[in-house]
Amino acid sequence: MTANFRGQIGGQVYNLQKHDRGYLDAAIPSQSSQVLQNVLNFYNGSANSLFYNYLGNLELSDYMLEDATFLRCDNISLGYKFIKFVGKSSLRVSAAVNNAFLITSYSGQDPENYGAIDGNFYPRPRTYTFGVSLDF
Repeated sequence: MTANFRGQIGGQVYNLQKHDRGYLDAAIPSQSSQVLQNVLNFYNGSANSLFYNYLGNLELSDYMLEDATFLRCDNISLGYKFIKFVGKSSLRVSAAVNNAFLITSYSGQDPENYGAIDGNFYPRPRTYTFGVSLDF
């Protein structure tokens, strides 16, 4: 079994996604063609209360700066080899997960960003790998 961890203590990251998309008018269909329908209340069409309202002059504000402390598990892998599987053959079984987990208090996608500005829309993918090796 192996595991690879890395992290950061301190630092700050600018939550650009919250700044760019964090206003209620972006969710109203008549105001924008890029509507996120999932932020609207299904019954009355009003904006969800969890959707923040940050419309205004925030370009020079430090309001969107957040703590960038994190602990990331990049990889966990586990393998086992059965020495005598059938006769003189051996069998090795393995599994791995990349981007296993992230521990952080940052409210955006990822506190680890180039230039400390989080403008990412898509999260990092989590991949699973399984392997079987038979030697005879």
